[in-house]
Amino acid sequence: MRLELSRQAENDLADIRDYSVEQFELARAIGYLDAIEQGFRRIMIYPEIGIVHDTIGSPVKSLACHRHRIFYAVEDGQCSLRSLAAPASGFFASS
Repeated sequence: MRLELSRQAENDLADIRDYSVEQFELARAIGYLDAIEQGFRRIMIYPEIGIVHDTIGSPVKSLACHRHRIFYAVEDGQCSLRSLAAPASGFFASS
């Protein structure tokens, strides 16, 4: 399965990276980003693994990854990562 990151997902990853490096030591930040990458791999191997969110609009799934949740959609054999959100972001109020 092919994986594509939306612009929002790329921005979210950059924000997570910047925050992690600023708040924690580099090794810990790298470990956290590696864990998120493992979440991406799990989604590619098992695209049906996520929780379906009907209230968001188009069919979107999410998978928990440490303190973040990866939001994605699967269409025509391609997995599109929409965003990464932390519980404190308020994104979960509608899910």
